Amino acid sequence: MAKKRISKWKNKIKGAAEKERRNSNARGYLSLPEGIKKFKPAHGKTEVFDILPYIVSNPRHLNRDEEENIALVGEQWYRSPFKIHRDIGEKKENVVCPTSFGKKCPICDDYNAQNKSREDYERLKHLKAKSRSLFAVVPKGHKEWEEDIHVMDMSDYLFYDLFDKELKEDEEYYGFLDLEDGYSIKVRWDSSSMNKKDFYAEAGRIDFKKREDDYKEEILKRVPKLDDLLIVLSYADLEALYLGMDIAVDEDVEEPEKVETVEEPVRKKKTIEKEEPEEESTDEEVIGEPEEVETDISKMKKSHLVLMIKEKGWDINTDQKAADLRKAIENKLNGVPDEIEKTNRCPFGFVFGDKEHFECHDECDDCEEWSDCANEVV
Repeated sequence: MAKKRISKWKNKIKGAAEKERRNSNARGYLSLPEGIKKFKPAHGKTEVFDILPYIVSNPRHLNRDEEENIALVGEQWYRSPFKIHRDIGEKKENVVCPTSFGKKCPICDDYNAQNKSREDYERLKHLKAKSRSLFAVVPKGHKEWEEDIHVMDMSDYLFYDLFDKELKEDEEYYGFLDLEDGYSIKVRWDSSSMNKKDFYAEAGRIDFKKREDDYKEEILKRVPKLDDLLIVLSYADLEALYLGMDIAVDEDVEEPEKVETVEEPVRKKKTIEKEEPEEESTDEEVIGEPEEVETDISKMKKSHLVLMIKEKGWDINTDQKAADLRKAIENKLNGVPDEIEKTNRCPFGFVFGDKEHFECHDECDDCEEWSDCANEVV
């Protein structure tokens, strides 16, 4: 009998295909398991769904309470609260704030270091982390949603805040999570908008109704660990993304020392290794390598532009594209009033008061400049 030939490509192609499937099922900072879809509420409709408990895996869960045995690792809980930073880096990415898992965050560090006055807050508030929650839900009575486990990712402002308020209306509602005799959640999603053109869902009313059917214990084996779905970058990788540095980001790596093998110039490698970078030492690294220092602003990398702005103490928003930073620096050097903050008042980098695209972006949902932007549109 002929010996079966072993393909040298089988494992490689299989591995690549599996990785592509994982990536295609990712939603920015959220990586969904195969077979699990994201439930997105429809504005202007009333929808019913059940919330199922999941197994906590985050040892620094934001609801953790050891005395009350709440949200401990290995125990069941109903929500995975976390925080995100919006529009980070040149690609305007939304990223999970590492403080959600009890880790240091370079964006929060920079925000706290610079936020010393009301003027600083107005300039930096777009960097402040926003609160969100993940829920494992089963839609009920939907035409477009299968009655199976989904993941709902919502801003706390748009759902959880009202949900928590309604829970307190009747102690019986606290039993909504029970598999037997639990409650379904009925939500009237308001069609919220400022330009009467583009709409998003915001919980306007929440009611609790006794479930028609109970769940069996076996369903919990299929509920994903919500904490594990969040993609959390290491301090070094997140800092690189924040500063717009050309460093490869590996979503599966969380510890800085594990990315030391990335082949980059010495200056950047040192930045990765440091857990708490200081402005002074970073400046010395740049100065110590004359071949990388540019006196011509038009040729400077974004990371060097950011360092220059911090060294000079200029009031320039560094969360912009390199081209905008160069223009702002040239204005400072030439004594021209800086127009960047005015023209780029939108904290997410879109055009402030743009009638055509107003409220078209997901970031508009809980933007703190919402009202002022609306007044510009009118």
